[in-house]
Amino acid sequence: MKPGANVDVDRKCPRLRYGIGHLPSVPTKLYSRGQESVARHFGVDVGHYFRRGFAPDAPLVVFLPGAAHVGRIAYGHNGARPEDFLDFWLANAGYGLLALSYPGHASVAWKSDSNLLLDHWIKAVTKTIGEKVAVTGANKIIVAAWSMSVRWAGLLSRQLANVDVHIAAFIPLAGSPPMPGLSSIDADSEILTPDGFWDASSSTVGGIPRLSTWLEELATLSSNQSSVVLAPNDYRQYYLTLTPVTLACHEKLASRLKLSLPEFNLAHFPLAYPISPSGFRDCDQAARDAANWDVVNTQILRGYLAGADQLDEARLLLSSCQTIVPGGHLFFVGENGARATATAIDVLWRRLPELARQLMRILSVSPTPAAERSLSIFGNIGDSDGFRSGSVCCDGSRPGGTAAIQTKRGLNHA
Repeated sequence: MKPGANVDVDRKCPRLRYGIGHLPSVPTKLYSRGQESVARHFGVDVGHYFRRGFAPDAPLVVFLPGAAHVGRIAYGHNGARPEDFLDFWLANAGYGLLALSYPGHASVAWKSDSNLLLDHWIKAVTKTIGEKVAVTGANKIIVAAWSMSVRWAGLLSRQLANVDVHIAAFIPLAGSPPMPGLSSIDADSEILTPDGFWDASSSTVGGIPRLSTWLEELATLSSNQSSVVLAPNDYRQYYLTLTPVTLACHEKLASRLKLSLPEFNLAHFPLAYPISPSGFRDCDQAARDAANWDVVNTQILRGYLAGADQLDEARLLLSSCQTIVPGGHLFFVGENGARATATAIDVLWRRLPELARQLMRILSVSPTPAAERSLSIFGNIGDSDGFRSGSVCCDGSRPGGTAAIQTKRGLNHA
């Protein structure tokens, strides 16, 4: 790689201030789409797309969808341009992908379930992930959770640990943690269908239907490249769905249907490394995410750190891993955004072993595999070199002033 504007000459690594870097040059012909299928576990249908990675030790990336969308938003429908989706660029970097879809409504290929309970969904997802991890042979995964699904992370992390699967990196994509006042959901005005689903795309935020905002963003993405990213009709037919109410993890919304939610505990969350959008109507999403996930990470670390100086050093270390990618709520769709997001995931993964060692030093814990396994916050990182030869660091700069920003609720994400 030749030094240039996007490269730190001293560290020989891509800068990630805007998520722009360089993926390994891999011939496009190596990309082969995975398989869509449906698994039924514990009475719950889990739609999923699975494609194995080709790098020997590459972790499986698990994509969790947001409100109103199926997992196809991460890999595209048959007939879509592969380069416009995250799956293509992850494949080029060697990663496998498991993209999950919840049982929305009858227009999709699995049995709909408007009364699906969150804990039942998490158990079914855990089983599905476990089956695919058994195929790949590696029990460390990367979880990329978009928007609404970031709120599942604590429950999912605990369930996966029970089957010896570990979240080595939890990456919220334009998602706010489950803290009061951060969600755009207005429980009283959100549209619920007669059969009990949440119609998030038709519901409004600030008087504007979410679907109108998403279609406008897709049009903007298409205007920025030489091809149409997703035509409106394709988007409606292949990507949108209704959402079981409890998956929103919003107690007041669930109470409208007399459904209950399990208890949420931020201490059960894995450490978060958010990738956030910096433009369109989510222009302040990056600042909100940086500050809000900072709070969650601090709460997690507090149980391991004795002194305030230790806590501050660890917090700043984790904040340096937060990434900004240009775009709006659909920032990882379209060639530029999909490639930049895959780059951010790739560089973060390669940085994690060194990050774990630095956290061990701050905690005064010997950085041995046994010590790492004893602390779930390190995601059971046992391979000191990642899955590539040599550990690579990313640029340590963080968005300016984010630590002092007050928590705010988003405009378009649910």
